[in-house]
Amino acid sequence: MSDYQDNEGLDRSGENPEPGGRAGSGGAAEPPRVDDGPELDGISERDRLIAVALGRGFTYEKAGELAGVSSKTVQRRLADHAFVAAVSRERRRAFEMVSGALTHCTLEAIKTLVAVMRSEGPADQRRAAEAILNLNSRYHRQLFDHDLADRLEKLEAAMATADQPDVHRPATGSGS
Repeated sequence: MSDYQDNEGLDRSGENPEPGGRAGSGGAAEPPRVDDGPELDGISERDRLIAVALGRGFTYEKAGELAGVSSKTVQRRLADHAFVAAVSRERRRAFEMVSGALTHCTLEAIKTLVAVMRSEGPADQRRAAEAILNLNSRYHRQLFDHDLADRLEKLEAAMATADQPDVHRPATGSGS
């Protein structure tokens, strides 16, 4: 069993933890909580549950088990663009939570590296400086990727809205 738990109290196996944070010995897994937000509009409650589970890294089998469907049903749902968009948003949300926790720890790690860079021998100083530069480069790349994903999502939403027919506008045809 994994000791990893998300903020909803499920470990990655999908089992409910016993008090104290460890996964239980089995039994039926309770589904993760699903926020009712606009990003999940247009899909059923079951699909919302599957999207949240997939977004948090659960397998098709475990996501299906949590929602009471087969892994094949989960895979078939991936043909629906609205469902795939919900899974993508859930993945991004999970990434943001992890990123926030890592950012907090990274600040402490950088302080440690700076202290090593200033006080240890030349080889340790060089390794600490390289580590700081690598962290900085990766951070900026992830920030750029995250911003790009947000921009793409907004463009896709705008395109989807533009493709919707206006029911209040009279249809134009050759008979007018």
